Amino acid sequence: MRRFPLFILAGVLTALTLSAKKAQIVLDWKPGILWETPDACNEKSPVWKETFIVLAEDNTVYHLAHTPLRRKPNVTEGKPVRWDVEEGDFYLEDEDGRVFKMGIVKKEMDPNAAERFKNGKQPCQP
Repeated sequence: MRRFPLFILAGVLTALTLSAKKAQIVLDWKPGILWETPDACNEKSPVWKETFIVLAEDNTVYHLAHTPLRRKPNVTEGKPVRWDVEEGDFYLEDEDGRVFKMGIVKKEMDPNAAERFKNGKQPCQP
């Protein structure tokens, strides 16, 4: 007789735990270009982090850092990528369709960024 209430309590706790999980983030993918990896402009990130620069269509330049735990993004410099920013985090979809959450080190508006990219100049050059 004493075990019956324990089963009910365990079931209620399990249900509460499952319902308390964080809601899945819905991403609104935007087109961009992976300008450079590693980011030569980024001197703040520790050596164990991978760094990237993504150029958005509106000439916003994102300097990013990622700690590769199991996998590294399969991305190629100068190629299109899909990205989104949600709740202060940068999400990057790689060429295999995997999504990576990255930290934004720096975000800047550069009206000449697309022109510099087309001319083959590096991001940190004036």
